[in-house]
Amino acid sequence: MKRLSSLFFAATLLFAACSNKPETPEQPALSLDNTEITAPAKGGEYTVRVITENQWTATPQDAWVRVSPAYGVGTTDVTVRISAAKEAVADVSAVIFADADNNVTLDITREALATSLSVFPESLTCPKDGYVYSLQISSTIQWQAESNVSWMTVNPGVGKNNGKVEVTIEPASIPEITEGRITVSPFGSGKDVEPVVIPVTRYGTDAASLSAVPDGSEYINCPAKGGDFTASISSNVEWKAEANVDWISFVNPENLGSSVLYFTVEPNPHVVSDVAVITIREQTSYNKPAELYLYVTREAAAPQIAISQNVLNIGKQSLIQRIDVESNTDWYVRSDQSWVRFVPEKGSGNGYVWMTVDKNETNDSRRAEPIFVATGVGGATGGAVLVVNQERTDPSFSLSTENITTTTQGGDFSFYVFTTSAWKVSLEGDSSTKNSNWLQLKTKSGNGNGTVEFTVLPPNETTQDVAKYIVITEDNPKEASPVSVRCKVIRKGNSHVTRTS
Repeated sequence: MKRLSSLFFAATLLFAACSNKPETPEQPALSLDNTEITAPAKGGEYTVRVITENQWTATPQDAWVRVSPAYGVGTTDVTVRISAAKEAVADVSAVIFADADNNVTLDITREALATSLSVFPESLTCPKDGYVYSLQISSTIQWQAESNVSWMTVNPGVGKNNGKVEVTIEPASIPEITEGRITVSPFGSGKDVEPVVIPVTRYGTDAASLSAVPDGSEYINCPAKGGDFTASISSNVEWKAEANVDWISFVNPENLGSSVLYFTVEPNPHVVSDVAVITIREQTSYNKPAELYLYVTREAAAPQIAISQNVLNIGKQSLIQRIDVESNTDWYVRSDQSWVRFVPEKGSGNGYVWMTVDKNETNDSRRAEPIFVATGVGGATGGAVLVVNQERTDPSFSLSTENITTTTQGGDFSFYVFTTSAWKVSLEGDSSTKNSNWLQLKTKSGNGNGTVEFTVLPPNETTQDVAKYIVITEDNPKEASPVSVRCKVIRKGNSHVTRTS
């Protein structure tokens, strides 16, 4: 009985020891090596590792987040692409990784664009008859525009990012100069940006008069090629016209009273449109001279490109050649043949590329037509083609013999052609003599190594030695100068001792 008790006690201790063994924690079925991404406003590309043994999917919660691949099996590196921000507001999003039983969230934060707000022009001076002006707003935030006087209104009163505000100033009804202001300030986010104040002066009924047709409420549109334009200025004082760009010049910038302003817009060499401001300023000695503004838009130029060579004829050897490029925009080059390559493959404005042409080891001449493409706004393009003609490597032709002399008895003969090309057989020699058809070909053509067989007929009367050439010519209709070799066949006359060599 004591022995049984001891055994029971020992078994109990052993069971307790096994029961106290620490358990190994299970790994989660789905996890990420990183669960947070903070990207700058310009966006970026990041890599996240999905750790699992199962099938999984990745689902972005917003269009400005993309993943590749979006699904898979087992542990995989996933590329997360974050687009650039368009506003001065931070964005948050997420990518949900999920398998059949679990999901994990990758939190994404994109920083806001730097806030900015500016207005042009910085002040307005209006004649007594009132006027309509345009304020150009450059901003990365929401904004609001407000007038502090009843005789001046703004439209629209709120906006977002870049825009235009139309300022309408009513005609003066009193002789005194009146002052006002337009305040453009942040609206909503961007409170750290300082408001922009535009001081406005309106002359009274006794002040200078200045107006124009067209006025500042509409743009003077100019094509990319430029041109000559006019504006009708109505005034009772001296005035002067000035432009804020060097591509506008005036025929008569200074005038007295009402007159027609003549100005020239130069062609646009760029593939982006331009906007210019013409200021008409009163020149008499009032406290603040009256001003008005004309806005000129110049369309973008069509993309243009030219290259230093358009046709290049080269031998069969490899070649490295510089090609100069002249363009008014971004451009790229694409080759239609793998044996012609370029470094670099793209550029901007004037530049050059190095073209590499591989050695032509084939028996055919070849042609490539790489194209240089200039790109512009709205998908517009311009192009220049470079034609590259490269000579071939002539095929090898040889014969087992180049001379055959037959006996007067004639007979059947042959020789061997060694080549890798297709070929055809013809005869050359004197055909004016009697019985000139004494050599008759049995073989007319071949491809690769082969035998040319022919028959020599015996003379039927006393004759001298005669000779003809059997010509083996490369059968390649694409080549203007095919390769050829000849075998000379001499038939001995029956007035000689016969001999075969």
